[in-house]
Amino acid sequence: MSEVYLNGKFVGEVENPAEFTEKVIGERRKGVISENLNVYYDKEIDNVQINND
Repeated sequence: MSEVYLNGKFVGEVENPAEFTEKVIGERRKGVISENLNVYYDKEIDNVQINND
């Protein structure tokens, strides 16, 4: 499990961080979520960073 952080705050875990990241990026590209949202999967520390500030 990989930890997920939103604006630096722990919000949960995901089983497949690469798939999760790609899904969020896809939704952003479709306009479903804000284009100001950034998501990054850091493989070295195995966590997902999401920022919208």
